[in-house]
Amino acid sequence: MLTQIEGFDAVASRHPRRKTYGVKVGHVRVGGGAPIVVQSMTNTDTADIKTTLKQTLELAEAGSEIVRWTVNVPEAAAAVPEIRSGCWMPVQCADHRRLSLHGHVLLTKYPECAKALDKYRINPGNVGAGQRRDEQFSTICKIAR
Repeated sequence: MLTQIEGFDAVASRHPRRKTYGVKVGHVRVGGGAPIVVQSMTNTDTADIKTTLKQTLELAEAGSEIVRWTVNVPEAAAAVPEIRSGCWMPVQCADHRRLSLHGHVLLTKYPECAKALDKYRINPGNVGAGQRRDEQFSTICKIAR
């Protein structure tokens, strides 16, 4: 640990936290002065229900408070509700280019996936293309609400 290094001053090395708006991811508050929480991301194929649930529960047991899953293909979107039924911790959909580009389609076609997720991590710069960008991003926002 850094606190065990001779001459290391942990208090002096802290950076001031930026002021942010707080949001809730499931039952966990993030930002807005809330305590820092541990967030982890599975490295499984989300379409593989058994493996994703197993890794999610292992992450929770290890201390993770929020988990992220990749939802980038129809098979993954279809699997989310079943995985979620065995998982109590907050779940967010990770920001991956394919979801950003096709998220409006996946979340519309798989409404149970949309309902099962506590938060979406979307990069607005990757949503849609050309003139349809605003429309596609707006669709994702409406589904999220």
